[in-house]
Amino acid sequence: MSDNTFNILDIRTPENEEFIAGLIIDASGAQVNQEEREELKALVHSLPEGATMASLIKELKRVEAERLGLSETTFEALLPLFTAMHKIKDEQKIHPLDEFHKMDKFNIRMDDKDEK
Repeated sequence: MSDNTFNILDIRTPENEEFIAGLIIDASGAQVNQEEREELKALVHSLPEGATMASLIKELKRVEAERLGLSETTFEALLPLFTAMHKIKDEQKIHPLDEFHKMDKFNIRMDDKDEK
C-alpha cells in the first residue's frame, strides 16, 4: 500500500473472507440474510488480487443489475431512484414499493466514479 490508504481487501485470505463480508455488510447498514451474506463472501473471494473497494462496488452493481435483468447502464441510471426509495423507507420505517426494495439486496448507495 504505497498510497497510505487502507483497503480491507488487501488483507483478504480464504480464512477471513467471512469477516470481510460481515464488515462490509455492517459498514453499509444493509439488512441481508444468510444466503445474501454467502453471495457477498463468494464475490469477495472471486475478486482478483489487488482489487479495491471501488472494484468491489463496481462488481456488486454488475451483479445486482444482472439479477434485476437490467443493463449496467440502466441500473446506474436507476440508482438515484433506488437511493431515494431507501431514504423514504428509512424515514417512514416502511417501504412504499416493497418489491423494488427486495430486489436491491445489497443496499448499494456508493458511487464508483472515483475509481483510479
